[in-house]
Amino acid sequence: MVSERVICRSVGLWNALTSQGKLALVAALVAGIIIFGLVYGSGDEPRSGLDPLVTPQLTAASPTPAQVLPIATAPLPASPTPAATALAPSPTAPAPTATSAVQAPTQAPVAPTATATTAASGCATEASVAAAPGNDTVTARLVCDGRVVTGAPMTALFTYQATNGRCTAVADPAGVASCRSSAGAAAGPLDSVDACFGHMGQLYCGAASP
Repeated sequence: MVSERVICRSVGLWNALTSQGKLALVAALVAGIIIFGLVYGSGDEPRSGLDPLVTPQLTAASPTPAQVLPIATAPLPASPTPAATALAPSPTAPAPTATSAVQAPTQAPVAPTATATTAASGCATEASVAAAPGNDTVTARLVCDGRVVTGAPMTALFTYQATNGRCTAVADPAGVASCRSSAGAAAGPLDSVDACFGHMGQLYCGAASP
C-alpha cells in the first residue's frame, strides 16, 4: 500500500511538471548517475571532508600560559663610550716676516731738516748769515748746556729762488764755524740758510735769513 501511494504521488508530481521541468529533472538524474558511477566505479572509497593525506590535522594543543617557562633575560652591558682625547694643537711655524734691507744714508745735496732743540738735549745751534752777491757767508756755533762745542762738523744749505748752495766747516777752538755758499753770483737773491752740527750721534740745526 505504501509503495502504491508513493508511485501514485510520483506520477502525480510528474504529470504536474511542465515539459521544461521534466527535462531538468531527467538531466539531474542522469548527472547523478554519471557522478555515482565515477565515484564508485573505480573501487575506491569515497572521500569525505578533508583528505588526511593532503591536509594534516592539527592535533597538537597549544600550550597554556602555565606551561610556558619564563626566560630570564640578563640586561645587556652598556657599551663603553670612547673617552674624549684632547688633540694637541699642531705647532704652526711662524710666518716669515719680510725684513727690509737697511741702507746706509748717503750724502746728497738736499736741505737738512731743522730739528727743534729740546730741553732734554740741552744743545742749540745759533746761526747768522751775511748776504752778498756771490759771497753769501754763514756763521754758526753749537751751544750745549751753556757751553760752546769745539771741533763739531757743520754743514750749511743755502736756499735761493732758483737753486741751492752748500758749504761745510768745523767749529774752531772758540766754537765758531763759518763757510761761504758754493752757488755763486748767478744764484740770485738768498732766501734762507740752514746750519747743522753733528754732535754725539745727533744733528742740531739752526736757520737764518738775510
